[in-house]
Amino acid sequence: MALPLLPAAHMGPVYELQRQQATDSPAVTDLLRYMETTWIVSSLWPPAMLSVYQQQVRTNNDLEGWHRRLNNVARRANMSFYLLVRLLHTEAQSTEQHIVRLLSEGHVLRRTSRRYAALNARLETL
Repeated sequence: MALPLLPAAHMGPVYELQRQQATDSPAVTDLLRYMETTWIVSSLWPPAMLSVYQQQVRTNNDLEGWHRRLNNVARRANMSFYLLVRLLHTEAQSTEQHIVRLLSEGHVLRRTSRRYAALNARLETL
């Protein structure tokens, strides 16, 4: 499960080592087959798309939070499609241009708890 923490070029060889060391358990065999077809040799999700090596943000939790907030607003108002489009337009306008620029330049604009800062430091060291 830690393969995405590796550089993309290392994911295939490390997977192969794990596969060779795996037990003959049907559950493990099924998991390894799934991992290979979904992540290792997939044209849809190649290792370069999955690797989060040296990335501070490795989840989509920020997006999930925004989506939940937007869903709550839309459900509370029992919005039609056209009102939802207006809400999305307002949401897009409220995103300040400098934030978009900073994000596109790769700057991280989030607070990190001590726990995750320590985890990030440990991963960087490893």
